[in-house]
This record gives sequence, structure tokens and C-alpha cells, in this order.
Amino acid sequence: IPSGNFGITLTYSDTGSSIDISSFTGEIYAWNATGSTWGVTDIASSYMSVSGSPTSSTGNLQITNLPFGKYRFDISISDTAGNTTTQSFTYFVDKIEWTVSAPLFSIGNVQSSILGF
Repeated sequence: IPSGNFGITLTYSDTGSSIDISSFTGEIYAWNATGSTWGVTDIASSYMSVSGSPTSSTGNLQITNLPFGKYRFDISISDTAGNTTTQSFTYFVDKIEWTVSAPLFSIGNVQSSILGF
């Protein structure tokens, strides 16, 4: 993700009972590079909000001002019977700068009889 502002849309379904749309939640955990683990603090409240109202098949989250870094998003939804499922997604927020280069090649000496182009 090239910036810290983006939307996430998830679709879900349940064949046994209906979806409890009030249970739609998201959590964000930052990568702890020194310990090579995910941070223990859910930072979603600072950067994530539900966008619109969840429906029985779709939920939308808006991410705002998330700083550069590596993050794990845990998105959960439950059905009316109390069964919960969670999906985890890993995102990198970074600005990629491209540099394109090619090695120099010598074409040797150009004869004076050859006109320029």
C-alpha cells in the first residue's frame, strides 16, 4: 500500500444461521522488528473505522493515516449462533521509489565519414 489511507472491503456468508452484523470488527497489530513478532497492542482505534454499516454479506473498513510499516489486520465476524471467524491479512505501508539504470556500453570510435543523427 503506497500510503496510509485506504479502504478494505470483505464479503462473508453463513449457511447455518444469519450474520450478526454488529459483531464486525477489525484489529491492527504492528510488526516488532526487534523481537520478530507482532506487537501486543491493538492500534486499530487510532487508524481504523467501520465505513458505512455492515450488511449481512459485506463489511467495509477505512484506514486513515497509518504510518509506514508492516501490519497484520485481524478482521472478525460472527453469526447469530455465536460462531466467529477471523481472517488475518498482512499489509506493508511504504513509499516505493524506483530507480532505473543501465550499464554503459562502448561502441568504439565513430568514423568521421558517418553523419550524426
